[in-house]
Amino acid sequence: MTKETVALYLENGFKGRRNVISSRELERVLGISRNELRRRVNRLRQDTVPIAADQRGYYFAETAAEVYDTIRGLQKMRSGLDTAISGLGVRWRNLMRDSLIKLMPWMGGKGQLMWAIQMLLPIHYKTLVDVFGGSGIITLNTAVPKGCLQIYNDLNHDLYNLLFCVKHRPMALTKELSFLPINARDEFDVLRRQLQGEDFTQLYLDEELQLAEQMFPPPEAEEVKRLLQSRAELSDVRRAAAIYKLQRYSYNGNGDSYGVSSCDIQRFFRDIWECSHRLKDVALENKDFESIITTHNGPQTTVYCDPPYYEAERYAVEFPRSDHQRLHDVLAQHTGFAMVSYNNCDYIRRLYEDFFIYEVERPNSQSKKKNDIYREYIMTNYDPRVFASQMTIFGDYSSDGKIYRLVHIPERPLRT
Repeated sequence: MTKETVALYLENGFKGRRNVISSRELERVLGISRNELRRRVNRLRQDTVPIAADQRGYYFAETAAEVYDTIRGLQKMRSGLDTAISGLGVRWRNLMRDSLIKLMPWMGGKGQLMWAIQMLLPIHYKTLVDVFGGSGIITLNTAVPKGCLQIYNDLNHDLYNLLFCVKHRPMALTKELSFLPINARDEFDVLRRQLQGEDFTQLYLDEELQLAEQMFPPPEAEEVKRLLQSRAELSDVRRAAAIYKLQRYSYNGNGDSYGVSSCDIQRFFRDIWECSHRLKDVALENKDFESIITTHNGPQTTVYCDPPYYEAERYAVEFPRSDHQRLHDVLAQHTGFAMVSYNNCDYIRRLYEDFFIYEVERPNSQSKKKNDIYREYIMTNYDPRVFASQMTIFGDYSSDGKIYRLVHIPERPLRT
């Protein structure tokens, strides 16, 4: 049974508005399902075959008026579907916002942009690499294709260690957290100094190691030095617990200043177990961005990059201007799909002129000004209108202070 069979059957027996056959009867006669009938009728109409329809069923159009009436009916149907899609789209974005899995606050985290990132991702890929993983918000919340390998990466070893402990040692981590209460600014500062190597033991460790060599013969000196170093260093689990609480209690997740806010320790435990379950099939890496991207350079690999914003953020790992250029260059050579988030500035827009650029507006949660707006870029080496089928559903979007729109199309797309 072909689409031409449908056309011939209608043309020979059901021509004109007066001769209508119901959808159910046509399905029975042709021996096809309702969905298959609709697909074939749609393809016939695309080929300019005048298959008309009304509430009674299908017929072969004889006049322009019959074709026009069918067009009007389809337009009304499309309008209703567009309205339904718009309403469901708002609900979808609200659900994504309200049901995000969060391990901890993190400066520059992409929780508020998760809806736009998900919408712009390609529909088909086999590996997703979260290159600048941070707190794991992208890894934890991206809906990936079935069977997709997810890889979390961050050069900051403290973040990698935290995600490792959440995944592999959640019991030990939650136990350690119960011994690390923060009740005042002084205790917060102690934890921060300890993580930064500014406590007493770290400051005098070199001197202690030198004294050990002077006071003991070689075999004993080596053993004493190992003991001193082990005492000076936080264990993996204890360090993970320290950075977790430091971020939880800091202002806006910056890890530097005490937020003076109450935290529910039981909520910490629930979050850790939820994240541990989500990470069970995720590979964890602790590499430089160029190394991880080139290692996973393949046509079925999507890399998402959320680097430190240009002249806007300060992290434990430095990211000079040369690294911004290096990141662009390695992404431009990536044979798969590449997406990168950045702050809205002229330098970044010029640097990524060979990418598709979407501008995103959202409420600025870190500003004290009322109704302050923060603008960011989400850039891709592919055309989301082609590779992300959900883009054909939503297109440009504006609602609840959140706006995204396509602002730049490259002359020669890198990925076609």
